[in-house]
Amino acid sequence: MRSIWAALAGALVLGFAPLAASADTGLVVGGVAGTTGFGASLGYVLPGGIVVRAQSGNFTINPNFNSNGNAYAGHLQLSNILIDGELHPGGKTFYVAAGGFLNHNVVTASTTSTGVTIGNTNYGAGTANARVTWQNFAPYVGFGFSPVHGGFGFDLGAAFQGNAMATVTSNIVGVTAADYAAAVTQIQKTLNGYTVYPVVNIRYTIGF
Repeated sequence: MRSIWAALAGALVLGFAPLAASADTGLVVGGVAGTTGFGASLGYVLPGGIVVRAQSGNFTINPNFNSNGNAYAGHLQLSNILIDGELHPGGKTFYVAAGGFLNHNVVTASTTSTGVTIGNTNYGAGTANARVTWQNFAPYVGFGFSPVHGGFGFDLGAAFQGNAMATVTSNIVGVTAADYAAAVTQIQKTLNGYTVYPVVNIRYTIGF
């Protein structure tokens, strides 16, 4: 099986090499996958070994977990765009990059139980919902390896997204503002260690 994948990878490289080598419009397009999700990569080559690039990321997963005595149905939606400028010293494959991370990633969770705990109080039967987001724009720095005019590339960087922002709602009558606030604080304390979003991506692009 390993030899089959190696043969396919070799065929891709050999098959796309003429396209990459003949690049003259400055456009570099392809696909990307990694910690930001799966998406498209669009770049434009400027003089001096500089590539301006935008990469989208999308992915969905629905994890289930337990918290505060309640079973939650979770939903993670990755939806983001990484825009950066890549400087390739001497036109080499190695580059350093800086730009911005447009962050619309969202985490939601809900529980329906005969004993829903919100904050510090068990309110009995009902449904509670939580939603977590981060600031919409995060500064980004990174480095990687990628041919200027297309080919296999690797990104390694960090988007400084700041602290999580949480909201908690329910259909239960009588939940106090203090308990809603306590629930929000619990969530944010759990997630506030993740102020930096790691970007580890691979991509394949073709120059035109």
